[in-house]
Order: sequence, then C-alpha cells, then structure tokens
Amino acid sequence: MNKHFLLQIAVTLVLIGCSPMTSNPLFGIVPSHEIKPHLSGNISVSSQNWGICQSPVNHLIYFANTQGLIEYDGVSAKIWKHPEHKIIRSVQIDQKGLIFTGAFEDFGYWIEEKDCNLHYYSLAANISIPQNDEIWKIYIQKGKVYFQSFTSIYVYDYKTVKRISAPTIILFMFPVNGQFIVQGLSAGLYWFNGETFSLIPGSEIFNQAKVHAAQPNLSTPIQTPALETSASQFLLVKADYQTLRIHFDTILYIEGLKDYVKIFTTKDIKPIITHLNIKSINEKLPPNGFTRVHKSYIVSMSKINSITKNRIVMGEKWIPIGDNYKELFFQKFNSGS
Repeated sequence: MNKHFLLQIAVTLVLIGCSPMTSNPLFGIVPSHEIKPHLSGNISVSSQNWGICQSPVNHLIYFANTQGLIEYDGVSAKIWKHPEHKIIRSVQIDQKGLIFTGAFEDFGYWIEEKDCNLHYYSLAANISIPQNDEIWKIYIQKGKVYFQSFTSIYVYDYKTVKRISAPTIILFMFPVNGQFIVQGLSAGLYWFNGETFSLIPGSEIFNQAKVHAAQPNLSTPIQTPALETSASQFLLVKADYQTLRIHFDTILYIEGLKDYVKIFTTKDIKPIITHLNIKSINEKLPPNGFTRVHKSYIVSMSKINSITKNRIVMGEKWIPIGDNYKELFFQKFNSGS
C-alpha cells in the first residue's frame, strides 16, 4: 500500500481520536467548536502585565505583573513575590539568564538558589531614589543595564549602580544605534549616550505628543530615527446619557469621588460628572499637561495660578498637594512642564 496513503489514514485517525466530539456524519458525532481555557485549573494571575521577556538560558517566559514576577513554561505558571509585595513594572534578562526587574522605588535581580526558588536582590538599597519613582523600562546594552524611571536613569555595570538625573521628566526611552532616545516632557527628544543627555535639534515638535516607538531609518546615511507618535487633543467621557468630547486645554482640574470624577473646565459652569475612578481617568490624560497631586485631585499644569503652603491656587479653588505626590509635582512644576 502507498506510504503516503497510510500516513494520511494515520493522521486522520489521530485527529479523530484527539478532537472533542458531539456528533459526526461518519460516526454519529460532530466536532465541538467550544473554546476552552488553555491553562484550566492553574493559579490565578492578575490581569495587568507590564512587561514580558524570555530567558535565553531556560527559555521560560517571564512577565512583569501586578502580583509579582510571573514565570511561565507554556503549561503552568508560578508567581514570585517581591519581598515587599510591590508591583513589578518591568523585566529584562541578560544572556546568562540573570533576571532584572523594576518596581516602585526599587530595582534589582533574581537568582535561582539551591532550593530551586528564585530569590530577589535589590540594587537600590545604597542609592538615593526620588519619592514615588518607578522603573518602567529596562535595557541591556554594551555590558550595562539601564533602568529608566520618570526622573532618572540608573546604570548598573554588574559592580556598582550610578544614578543619572534626567534634565526633565522623561516618558519613554528607546535603544537606537548604540545609544538611546529619551522623550522629555515639554522639551523634546534627547540622545542619551549612557552618561549625558543632549537635546536633538528640531525635536521640540514632539513636546506635546507621546512617542511610542523609535527605530533607525536605514534609508539615510546618518540613520535618523523613525518615530511613531500620538497627539490626541481631547478626552471622551460619558455623562448625562451622552458621550462628551472635552478638549484637554479646557480642563482646569479633576476631583475624584470613589467611582466617579468631577471634571472642572473653563467652558462649563457646573462640573462634568462621569463614572470613572481617578486612576482610570489619569491614564487617559497626557502626562506632559496634567499631574496627579493628591489621591483625589489631578490638575492641569498650565492652569495653576500660584502655590501657597503646599496648596495649589486655581481661581477660587485651593487644592491640597499630598505628601506622596509632592516631589514629582514640584519637579514638573519647576521644569515648566
């Protein structure tokens, strides 16, 4: 009998044997089209993943997750908790399999010890980190590890850690041509060579846009970066059974009320009330124009009249500045963001 014919019969039988059946014209059953969870019965993992990386050594996948560091082998997952139960915001792995992560006011690495468990070692213990700083990106380049926050870049050469303060609040960082492109709020784009920042001439056109990606433009001799940006000018919210478009430049401040927020604008006498919590609406606002200054308040930086005794004056409204938000706010305010 033809070998190809035998192989076809074998494959057909295997497929029939492996497929869930209900009824089929040949056998009285039909294949089920029900979609089932691939990891049924495994541990619950939080819905927020902030980063992903695969180890070149053990080939496992690691996620920076709200619950901690997630280790996934394609079948099951483990959660490795930060010693202080902090959210893991970023993850990167070097060629030897050393796992680096960033968190709230902390960053470090994980090593598998003799007990076959991952153990965390902080690199931030002996270095000054600004209050509320979080490590959002990690890159490995030329034998050094770069941890990027909103205020600084921390450089680890596998011996010591050095903090390099940014010239302004920085949003994103991208490796390009052996260096990095860093976006500064209300400033533009900077080249970062691992030691110093230098403003890219003409990049001021990006000071009101979010740069989401950068890569070399190989069609030009100098390999200038190609950039992808977004620059929405308004916020969409639902209020009074309709969808409203609120332009960012009309917003004065936003006040949070548990599951609702009040949006105060220059155009409306009464505030716009919408069913969003303050954290959710803060994520929809451009960070170069708005700052959360209190657990219940977000302000438009350009609408601030003055500051008196840790309170922001906006017309007749006095808005408190919370201790947990004070340092980042004054950094942005003093830089003119």
